[in-house]
Amino acid sequence: MTQAPRPSRLPPAFWSLARVLGTVGIGLALLLMLGTWGLTLTFAPMIGGWLNQAEVGLSNMNTNMGNLINSLEPLDILARPETLDAVRSLGNLAERARQAPLIGAFLTQNGVTAQALNEVQLVTDNWATLLEDRPSVPELRAQQADIQAWLKRTRTAQAWLTPLTWGLNFGSLLLGLWFMAGQWALLRAASRRLE
Repeated sequence: MTQAPRPSRLPPAFWSLARVLGTVGIGLALLLMLGTWGLTLTFAPMIGGWLNQAEVGLSNMNTNMGNLINSLEPLDILARPETLDAVRSLGNLAERARQAPLIGAFLTQNGVTAQALNEVQLVTDNWATLLEDRPSVPELRAQQADIQAWLKRTRTAQAWLTPLTWGLNFGSLLLGLWFMAGQWALLRAASRRLE
């Protein structure tokens, strides 16, 4: 046997508003659930594709950087300060040989032309510039470590994308159902009071 609802002291307009709010609340709960599921199921594959592209690009960069380091590492000895000083000394020697008349005459007699001295100086200047401007192997290793850190972050994001998507979907489902149950209770209470 159900009890008859006690007479309410609130006016019927209040219960009519409560019934409207209950109906609107149920609609909003449905909209929240459907919207969340729609957005996650639409954008999660796109984000997954972007993460895959980023992983491929970073993997290629990591491989290329490793190959570059392996190629430059045997030549790293050429970037030492004493090697750079020797290259500069050779260039300075060629320049001084052109300027000194006695040395120039001696070199000319032995088949060394001013053109050859100019070329030696140009080559040594270019060599010194390359040695000064090229990145060192430790700098390249630091850059490779940064690339590997980003690659690790990308792989972590890929691993967590699907669980986070479904966690968000089921969380919104539970929240929406809980909110809908409250609105349904409000709607039933208001309907009983208005009868």
